[in-house]
Amino acid sequence: MTGEPGSTAFKALAVGNAHFPADPHRLTTLNGPLNDVDAVCAALSDAETGLFRCQPPLKDATARAMLDTIEEFFTAADRDDCLLFYYSGHGRTDVGGNFYLCAGDTDTASLTTPRVTGADLRALVHHSPALLKVVILDCCYATHFKGGVWPPGYFRGEGSFVLAATRGPGDPLVPDAATPDGLSPFTEAFVEALRRDDLDADDDGYVTAADVSAYITARARSSPAAPFALDRWLGTGIVPLARARRPDGTRPARPAPVAPRRPASPPAVELPGATFPVAVRPGPWPELLPVPADGPPAFHLSRHLVTHAQFRHFLLDPANAAWRPRAARRQRRLADPDYLRHWDGLTYPPGWEHRPVVGVSASAAAAYATWAGQRLGRPLRLPRADEWERAAAAGRCGDWVAEDIAAGRVNFRHTLAEPSEVGEFEAGPDGLADLLGNAWEICLDAAGLPVLRGGAFDTPAGRLLEERPLASRTECRSDAGFRCAC
Repeated sequence: MTGEPGSTAFKALAVGNAHFPADPHRLTTLNGPLNDVDAVCAALSDAETGLFRCQPPLKDATARAMLDTIEEFFTAADRDDCLLFYYSGHGRTDVGGNFYLCAGDTDTASLTTPRVTGADLRALVHHSPALLKVVILDCCYATHFKGGVWPPGYFRGEGSFVLAATRGPGDPLVPDAATPDGLSPFTEAFVEALRRDDLDADDDGYVTAADVSAYITARARSSPAAPFALDRWLGTGIVPLARARRPDGTRPARPAPVAPRRPASPPAVELPGATFPVAVRPGPWPELLPVPADGPPAFHLSRHLVTHAQFRHFLLDPANAAWRPRAARRQRRLADPDYLRHWDGLTYPPGWEHRPVVGVSASAAAAYATWAGQRLGRPLRLPRADEWERAAAAGRCGDWVAEDIAAGRVNFRHTLAEPSEVGEFEAGPDGLADLLGNAWEICLDAAGLPVLRGGAFDTPAGRLLEERPLASRTECRSDAGFRCAC
């Protein structure tokens, strides 16, 4: 797959560092990485199952050689390529908490010593012209990398996906662990997943990143003594990593392009023999979905939280001049001084178009709902707190919060730990996105007073169902937004 018109080229680069002569007292020699890169390349490019063309793996390289090779890999890509970068070795954080990959000439005691920083890797991933970029890190502190690579967003056609090994949020792996096959435990599980035929959960002929993620997570959970855990696969859409054997013993052809670049409203990603849903991109107005009930639907909620772009339409209407940032801050009866504090006049920060608008008061949210409803011909309002909880539960009993977290639907403290675009995480059973996590949602309690539900990007799992009161209808929080009800 190197040049046919309309085809996707799957390309991989693996880097493994096991020996660190520049730092003999702090960076121990590792048993797995040199074997890891060979095993990963063999699995990705297997004659029967493989999709990827792998470059010769880089082993025990200097930081300069790593940077040059990684830079060429990402920058020389074509716009329809799917790139996969894999690293096995030591990962560290400096005194400022900044993540970096260790090279043969890295001395962890000196900040001036050569290293490949998370910022270096994030920049290369972000600016690569490739359609999709996959980063797999088998190293300590890998969780510190994930948040920075994510903001480009799948919606804008610059899909970045992260699969990271860790013992917990930021904790190191067992440094000297290796399996009988000479691989690190996480990489052994990854390679095993690529070669399994029973992971083709959707019977589409492919082992996808989601299949691999589920397998590794289940394997880690089944063994409390496992020296690794999976810091969740981060991404939306479907990324095939290998071909699976079909019941008749055949294997599917290599897939066509995984997704169109900058889709206007992508209904699905199509591969030979399968169709997969992807996230729905928000339009200029709230899209209302019915919340199922016994009998006719009792109410509707908007599919997404109201976005920066949607709220800007409200502010641009001359009739809403009082709600523009400078005007509303001057009138304390409308909003407090933190109202839209990240905006510059009527301009939100670059790249925030599809993020939920935050820093708005309950009064501003209610005014937007009334205004948008007039244009849609429907009486929009803020949701009641009990309506929000009914929609979030979606008719389920038991620990449905844990179910949504396990299904990858929640942007909270242990996933991105920063805001994401609305709908980048998988929607709930009724098609409503981000009911848990990403941003607290302004609702009204039984007395009509504003409260917050659902948690935000930095909320721990145990507090996602809390109901928090707002001090007043004018209070503005940088982690709270809203959606509309009808």
